[in-house]
Amino acid sequence: MMVRRAPAAVVPIRDINLHSRVAIVGAVTAVTEYSFTVDDGGAHVEVMQTEDTQPDIKDIVRVIGRTQGDSIEAESISVLDGLNIDLYKKGIEVIGRYHAL
Repeated sequence: MMVRRAPAAVVPIRDINLHSRVAIVGAVTAVTEYSFTVDDGGAHVEVMQTEDTQPDIKDIVRVIGRTQGDSIEAESISVLDGLNIDLYKKGIEVIGRYHAL
């Protein structure tokens, strides 16, 4: 029998505590050996990583992972080169309004 993961809720960082598994997008503002900080313009969060790849400061990243208090344990980290963050935020807003209907 295959075990399915819960879907990741696409949320702003300020709302990560409302979900057990999240997907966030933002800019990397700080990097340490085992973690980095992501800021989406409204809040920031520390992301604990297990992958070998380390994003650079100012990279725009998408992180999918489990919430651990006020941080995220990353399952997947993607650098989103060339992403128009303002257009992305507008798209998420439109999708949110659609699902609220």
